[in-house]
Amino acid sequence: MNFGEQPRDKEQKAERVEIKDTASFQEAITAGNLEQAEAWLDNIKTTRPENYDDRWIDHRERELFKAYCATEDWKEAKRIVKSSINQTSKEGRKERLEQLSSQSYDSI
Repeated sequence: MNFGEQPRDKEQKAERVEIKDTASFQEAITAGNLEQAEAWLDNIKTTRPENYDDRWIDHRERELFKAYCATEDWKEAKRIVKSSINQTSKEGRKERLEQLSSQSYDSI
């Protein structure tokens, strides 16, 4: 690290990406803007534009879940599990969360 350079930590926010479609949603996840991506997805779930069906939403939820798990942010990953629209996916994510975190779902 160079003199005067600040270390990056989990609390430091990545540069925000304007999310307007699937590609920019994925770009936001890659950039570490998970909260922003989640907020955009929640808006889609609420407003339900016709070009975003349950299958599309389920896939985006999976991407967010994987991203939170990759950062070992188990509480945030659990929130994605809780809000999953597909019951089968919800159960699979719950099991995966327990495996990855080495904790019971209820204790997270």
